[in-house]
Amino acid sequence: MQAWQLTAHGSPEKVLQLCELPDPAPKPSQVLIRSEGFGLNFADVMAVKGLYRDAPPVPCVIGYEVVGRVERCGASVPEGLLGKRVLAFTRFGGYARLACTDHRAAVPIPDDLDLGTALAMATQGATAWHMAMAAAPVQQGDRVLVHSAAGGVGQLLLQIALHQGCEVFFPPAGSPPRDPALQVEHLSLKAECALVAQGPTELIGIIGGGDPAGVLNLHARPISCVNS
Repeated sequence: MQAWQLTAHGSPEKVLQLCELPDPAPKPSQVLIRSEGFGLNFADVMAVKGLYRDAPPVPCVIGYEVVGRVERCGASVPEGLLGKRVLAFTRFGGYARLACTDHRAAVPIPDDLDLGTALAMATQGATAWHMAMAAAPVQQGDRVLVHSAAGGVGQLLLQIALHQGCEVFFPPAGSPPRDPALQVEHLSLKAECALVAQGPTELIGIIGGGDPAGVLNLHARPISCVNS
Protein backbone atom coordinates (compact mmCIF):
# COMPACT_ATOMS: atom_id res chain seq x y z
CA MET A 1 0.00 0.00 0.00
CA GLN A 2 0.99 3.64 -0.33
CA ALA A 3 1.58 5.58 2.88
CA TRP A 4 3.14 8.81 4.07
CA GLN A 5 5.87 7.63 6.38
CA LEU A 6 7.42 9.86 9.02
CA THR A 7 11.13 9.11 8.64
CA ALA A 8 12.54 11.62 11.15
CA HIS A 9 11.49 14.78 13.00
CA GLY A 10 11.64 18.18 11.35
CA SER A 11 10.07 20.03 8.43
CA PRO A 12 7.19 18.04 6.86
CA GLU A 13 8.55 18.41 3.32
CA LYS A 14 11.80 16.80 4.45
CA VAL A 15 10.67 14.08 6.83
CA LEU A 16 7.39 12.80 5.33
CA GLN A 17 7.95 10.43 2.43
CA LEU A 18 5.40 8.70 0.20
CA CYS A 19 6.42 5.05 0.07
CA GLU A 20 5.18 1.49 -0.38
CA LEU A 21 4.57 -0.51 2.79
CA PRO A 22 3.10 -3.98 3.38
CA ASP A 23 -0.70 -4.11 3.56
CA PRO A 24 -1.88 -4.37 7.18
CA ALA A 25 -4.11 -7.25 8.25
CA PRO A 26 -6.91 -6.78 10.76
CA LYS A 27 -6.45 -8.45 14.13
CA PRO A 28 -9.38 -9.79 16.16
CA SER A 29 -11.95 -7.02 16.78
CA GLN A 30 -10.37 -4.84 14.07
CA VAL A 31 -11.54 -3.69 10.66
CA LEU A 32 -9.39 -2.91 7.63
CA ILE A 33 -10.41 0.35 5.94
CA ARG A 34 -9.54 1.45 2.41
CA SER A 35 -9.14 5.17 2.94
CA GLU A 36 -10.65 8.01 0.93
CA GLY A 37 -8.71 10.53 2.98
CA PHE A 38 -7.33 11.33 6.40
CA GLY A 39 -7.50 14.29 8.75
CA LEU A 40 -4.74 16.72 9.70
CA ASN A 41 -4.68 17.72 13.35
CA PHE A 42 -2.50 19.67 15.75
CA ALA A 43 -1.29 16.38 17.22
CA ASP A 44 0.07 15.45 13.79
CA VAL A 45 1.97 18.72 13.56
CA MET A 46 3.50 18.11 16.96
CA ALA A 47 4.36 14.51 16.08
CA VAL A 48 6.21 15.62 12.95
CA LYS A 49 8.24 18.01 15.08
CA GLY A 50 8.99 15.30 17.64
CA LEU A 51 7.01 17.06 20.36
CA TYR A 52 4.15 14.59 20.76
CA ARG A 53 5.15 11.99 23.31
CA ASP A 54 2.40 9.50 22.44
CA ALA A 55 3.52 9.24 18.81
CA PRO A 56 5.23 5.99 17.81
CA PRO A 57 8.99 6.05 17.20
CA VAL A 58 10.18 6.85 13.69
CA PRO A 59 9.95 5.52 11.10
CA CYS A 60 6.18 5.35 11.50
CA VAL A 61 2.86 6.25 9.93
CA ILE A 62 0.96 8.83 11.94
CA GLY A 63 -2.65 9.98 11.52
CA TYR A 64 -5.60 9.94 13.90
CA GLU A 65 -8.61 9.49 11.63
CA VAL A 66 -9.74 8.27 8.23
CA VAL A 67 -12.85 8.06 6.09
CA GLY A 68 -13.20 5.02 3.86
CA ARG A 69 -14.86 1.65 3.33
CA VAL A 70 -14.43 -1.44 5.46
CA GLU A 71 -12.65 -3.96 3.24
CA ARG A 72 -11.97 -6.76 5.71
CA CYS A 73 -13.04 -7.69 9.22
CA GLY A 74 -11.12 -9.53 11.89
CA ALA A 75 -12.60 -12.09 14.24
CA SER A 76 -15.36 -10.95 16.61
CA VAL A 77 -16.34 -7.92 14.52
CA PRO A 78 -20.14 -7.48 14.42
CA GLU A 79 -21.83 -8.37 11.18
CA GLY A 80 -22.86 -5.48 8.98
CA LEU A 81 -19.68 -3.37 8.95
CA LEU A 82 -18.15 -5.04 5.90
CA GLY A 83 -18.49 -2.76 2.88
CA LYS A 84 -19.79 0.17 4.91
CA ARG A 85 -18.43 3.69 4.49
CA VAL A 86 -17.12 4.73 7.90
CA LEU A 87 -15.48 7.51 9.85
CA ALA A 88 -12.86 5.97 12.09
CA PHE A 89 -10.32 6.91 14.73
CA THR A 90 -7.01 5.23 13.99
CA ARG A 91 -4.69 6.81 16.57
CA PHE A 92 -1.75 6.46 14.19
CA GLY A 93 -1.61 4.68 10.89
CA GLY A 94 -4.07 7.04 9.20
CA TYR A 95 -1.70 8.51 6.61
CA ALA A 96 -2.08 5.44 4.41
CA ARG A 97 -4.23 3.88 1.72
CA LEU A 98 -5.17 1.09 4.16
CA ALA A 99 -5.64 1.40 7.92
CA CYS A 100 -6.66 -0.98 10.69
CA THR A 101 -8.56 0.06 13.79
CA ASP A 102 -10.82 -1.38 16.46
CA HIS A 103 -14.35 -1.76 15.11
CA ARG A 104 -15.63 0.27 18.07
CA ALA A 105 -13.69 3.27 16.73
CA ALA A 106 -15.52 3.15 13.38
CA VAL A 107 -19.00 4.50 12.74
CA PRO A 108 -20.97 4.16 9.47
CA ILE A 109 -21.64 7.44 7.69
CA PRO A 110 -23.83 8.33 4.68
CA ASP A 111 -22.34 7.90 1.24
CA ASP A 112 -23.24 11.51 0.36
CA LEU A 113 -21.51 13.07 3.40
CA ASP A 114 -18.52 15.00 2.04
CA LEU A 115 -15.06 13.97 3.13
CA GLY A 116 -14.05 17.22 4.87
CA THR A 117 -17.22 17.46 6.94
CA ALA A 118 -16.95 13.84 8.01
CA LEU A 119 -13.30 14.13 9.08
CA ALA A 120 -14.05 17.27 11.11
CA MET A 121 -16.40 15.20 13.27
CA ALA A 122 -13.61 12.91 14.51
CA THR A 123 -10.72 14.36 16.53
CA GLN A 124 -11.92 17.96 16.34
CA GLY A 125 -15.56 17.09 16.90
CA ALA A 126 -14.85 14.77 19.81
CA THR A 127 -12.58 17.39 21.41
CA ALA A 128 -15.22 20.11 21.11
CA TRP A 129 -17.95 17.82 22.43
CA HIS A 130 -15.86 16.77 25.44
CA MET A 131 -15.00 20.37 26.29
CA ALA A 132 -18.52 21.77 26.00
CA MET A 133 -20.58 18.80 27.16
CA ALA A 134 -18.35 16.96 29.66
CA ALA A 135 -15.42 19.02 30.97
CA ALA A 136 -17.44 22.25 31.31
CA PRO A 137 -21.05 21.44 30.36
CA VAL A 138 -22.70 24.51 28.87
CA GLN A 139 -26.38 25.12 29.49
CA GLN A 140 -29.14 27.32 28.19
CA GLY A 141 -28.56 30.93 29.20
CA ASP A 142 -24.83 30.53 29.81
CA ARG A 143 -22.47 33.13 28.37
CA VAL A 144 -19.58 31.33 26.74
CA LEU A 145 -16.24 32.86 25.70
CA VAL A 146 -14.46 30.76 23.06
CA HIS A 147 -10.84 31.54 22.20
CA SER A 148 -9.44 30.60 18.76
CA ALA A 149 -12.95 30.31 17.41
CA ALA A 150 -11.75 30.30 13.80
CA GLY A 151 -10.09 26.89 14.17
CA GLY A 152 -11.70 23.50 13.69
CA VAL A 153 -12.42 22.87 17.39
CA GLY A 154 -13.44 26.50 17.94
CA GLN A 155 -16.00 26.51 15.13
CA LEU A 156 -17.59 23.37 16.51
CA LEU A 157 -17.61 24.81 20.05
CA LEU A 158 -19.55 27.81 18.73
CA GLN A 159 -22.14 25.56 17.14
CA ILE A 160 -22.52 23.34 20.21
CA ALA A 161 -22.90 26.34 22.52
CA LEU A 162 -25.51 27.96 20.27
CA HIS A 163 -27.36 24.67 20.00
CA GLN A 164 -27.44 24.54 23.82
CA GLY A 165 -29.03 27.99 23.93
CA CYS A 166 -25.95 29.94 25.07
CA GLU A 167 -24.77 33.44 24.28
CA VAL A 168 -21.37 33.09 22.64
CA PHE A 169 -18.50 35.58 22.62
CA PHE A 170 -15.33 35.09 20.59
CA PRO A 171 -12.42 37.11 19.15
CA PRO A 172 -12.78 37.60 15.40
CA ALA A 173 -10.47 35.68 13.10
CA GLY A 174 -7.13 37.38 12.53
CA SER A 175 -7.09 39.35 15.80
CA PRO A 176 -3.48 40.25 16.64
CA PRO A 177 -2.27 38.62 19.86
CA ARG A 178 -2.14 40.74 22.99
CA ASP A 179 -3.95 43.61 21.25
CA PRO A 180 -4.92 46.12 23.94
CA ALA A 181 -8.25 46.65 22.16
CA LEU A 182 -9.89 43.25 22.37
CA GLN A 183 -12.60 43.09 19.74
CA VAL A 184 -15.21 40.47 20.52
CA GLU A 185 -17.98 39.06 18.36
CA HIS A 186 -21.26 38.20 20.08
CA LEU A 187 -23.61 35.51 18.82
CA SER A 188 -26.87 34.16 20.12
CA LEU A 189 -29.90 32.63 18.51
CA LYS A 190 -31.52 36.07 18.51
CA ALA A 191 -28.65 38.56 18.27
CA GLU A 192 -25.38 39.22 16.51
CA CYS A 193 -23.12 42.19 17.13
CA ALA A 194 -19.50 43.31 17.44
CA LEU A 195 -18.07 44.81 20.62
CA VAL A 196 -14.71 46.37 21.47
CA ALA A 197 -13.24 46.03 24.95
CA GLN A 198 -10.27 48.10 26.11
CA GLY A 199 -8.43 45.33 27.92
CA PRO A 200 -9.41 42.13 29.74
CA THR A 201 -11.26 43.81 32.62
CA GLU A 202 -13.62 45.65 30.30
CA LEU A 203 -14.06 42.50 28.23
CA ILE A 204 -15.25 40.64 31.32
CA GLY A 205 -17.67 43.47 32.06
CA ILE A 206 -19.10 43.34 28.54
CA ILE A 207 -19.84 39.65 28.70
CA GLY A 208 -21.36 39.96 32.14
CA GLY A 209 -18.67 38.55 34.39
CA GLY A 210 -17.30 39.62 37.73
CA ASP A 211 -14.11 38.21 39.16
CA PRO A 212 -11.63 37.61 36.28
CA ALA A 213 -10.25 34.53 38.03
CA GLY A 214 -13.70 33.00 37.94
CA VAL A 215 -14.10 33.60 34.24
CA LEU A 216 -11.02 31.56 33.41
CA ASN A 217 -12.31 28.61 35.43
CA LEU A 218 -13.75 25.96 33.08
CA HIS A 219 -16.54 25.31 35.55
CA ALA A 220 -17.44 28.94 36.29
CA ARG A 221 -21.01 30.14 36.16
CA PRO A 222 -22.70 32.09 34.70
CA ILE A 223 -19.76 32.36 32.26
CA SER A 224 -17.93 29.32 30.91
CA CYS A 225 -14.55 30.08 29.36
CA VAL A 226 -13.66 27.29 26.94
CA ASN A 227 -10.23 27.48 25.35
CA SER A 228 -9.91 25.64 22.03
